[in-house]
Amino acid sequence: MDERVVITGLGNINPNGHSTKEIWENINNGVSGVNPITLFDASDLNVQIACEVKSHKPLDHMSAREARHRDRFEHFVVIAANQAIAQSGLRDQQIAADKVGVIISIVIDHHFHGPSYSVNSACASGSDAIGTGCMLIKATE
Repeated sequence: MDERVVITGLGNINPNGHSTKEIWENINNGVSGVNPITLFDASDLNVQIACEVKSHKPLDHMSAREARHRDRFEHFVVIAANQAIAQSGLRDQQIAADKVGVIISIVIDHHFHGPSYSVNSACASGSDAIGTGCMLIKATE
């Protein structure tokens, strides 16, 4: 009988919120992440709106040194990964580090030794990452 593969933790930070719960609530309440551009002067551009992550506070999630040495997008990856790991309960378990893989490349921060790479397939990236993760888990059974 095939073993089941489950998702044990989710993490997310995007224009609709800073956690999976907040994002889900905003989506269900019709809150849009589209707003006027504020991260740079867009007055010369034809488009004045964007989906920006607002109120981003990297120092709530990492040291000042780490924040300085990482690009803004990396802050989001670290925050989402920390949320997923916390929700999964991985830190409370005795799991061999080589049995944990990451499909987005934050593996070094958490000392995991399994597969680590990013998936980019446009709007299907999230689903593609889940499917890829499932295949990797089944391949190592």
